Amino acid sequence: MNRIIPLKGETLRALQLAELEILRVVATFCDAHGIRYCLSSGTLLGAIRHNGFIPWDDDVDISMPRKDFEHFLALAKELPPPFVVQATRLDSNYPLGMAKVRKADTVMKEPATGDLPINHGIWIDLFPLDKVLDANKLQKRAKTYALLCTAIYAKLGIGKPLKWTTRLLCRLMGLLGVQRLDRWRTRVMTADEDSDAELLTSFASNLGPCNLLFPPSVYFPLKKHVFEGTEFSVPNDTNAWLTGAYGDFMTPPPPKQRVNRHQVSELVL
Repeated sequence: MNRIIPLKGETLRALQLAELEILRVVATFCDAHGIRYCLSSGTLLGAIRHNGFIPWDDDVDISMPRKDFEHFLALAKELPPPFVVQATRLDSNYPLGMAKVRKADTVMKEPATGDLPINHGIWIDLFPLDKVLDANKLQKRAKTYALLCTAIYAKLGIGKPLKWTTRLLCRLMGLLGVQRLDRWRTRVMTADEDSDAELLTSFASNLGPCNLLFPPSVYFPLKKHVFEGTEFSVPNDTNAWLTGAYGDFMTPPPPKQRVNRHQVSELVL
């Protein structure tokens, strides 16, 4: 069994600062290329409640409208070393529906994916924002998205044990190969991209796409807010975003719930 490295104290702070370095590089790159991004999830919550990281948080999340996300991936090779972009379309051994930017000369391995033949540098997450035309059909799209993710994980030999029916279905879907499954997954996320949809969501977020369904006015126009001493882009209506995602977001959780989200089996800063 993999040894889990405690992320606390000086170790956690050093990790946060490495992630902050990646975030600053990505933000500068986006600004230089006219790519819209904004802090999201726990990073946005930290910015508003703490003006920086939530004290026990161990990652950084940003979101991009789909067109900006695609533009960013198209320019991936232009990021300066040692920073690299990961997405399934760029590396068929990478399983997730969002992208990561990693600092390639570091290591942060998770037990579930640590054996995959990919770069395991410290990362930040990039979530595409996709249009939703019919909110009533979102749950069905979300289930299809989740099944395709499960099929990709099964194909790569990761993920939780599955029921035999799901295992059989994933095995049949796996005949398509990871890249084709990823293209199918992207089509599910972008099904309404060319419509006049009035809502946006993030399919890949662990908060769930139904909980992150917002009109564009919540996001745009983007504004700036301080995070760890640097101004970054945030949604226009941070109160609406954070209330929708977390409820009473200004009240910290009880001490027992102030824990890291990731398990780490190897860490080299």
